[in-house]
Amino acid sequence: MTHACSTSQGPMKNELWCKDPLKGFAAYINSEAYLQSAHKERRIKTLSDDSIEVYTSMFSSFIRYIEQQHLTLFTVSAKEIYAFLTQTTELIDAESGLLKQIPNLNSAIQFRYLRLLERTFSYLDIHPSPTDHLLFGGLRDQYQLKGRNKSTLVLSQEQIQLFLDHLP
Repeated sequence: MTHACSTSQGPMKNELWCKDPLKGFAAYINSEAYLQSAHKERRIKTLSDDSIEVYTSMFSSFIRYIEQQHLTLFTVSAKEIYAFLTQTTELIDAESGLLKQIPNLNSAIQFRYLRLLERTFSYLDIHPSPTDHLLFGGLRDQYQLKGRNKSTLVLSQEQIQLFLDHLP
């Protein structure tokens, strides 16, 4: 895995991502490279401004989290990504009056984050990608994503995408 932002030959092509990952992401999500990274059957010619705003907000949240952990895109592991995706908030259960841990992200959004990060790591040539272990590797079974709607997901993936595309 790539861990540094420069080599003995000088700065890497990912220097902007090292200095300011949000600027790097803004350039990436507005590029043809981002559109080409989509699944072939869903590939579109342009991304709506609303979608760009949603994905940028998601990526910004992830960057804030990993920076709080003193990590970068080049040093984050599957374990930290999993910790981000499974953060909870402590709330009082209305029925029992006891404190209950509620996932911050539902399972559909957890998987949307994984796909967004997978595309980003691929674009940055970070191999193996930390998302590989969560999606395909040995950690897949160990780190099962169980958001608050995993067993009661009502919307199809197409409906979720339409919803996200139309968020203000």
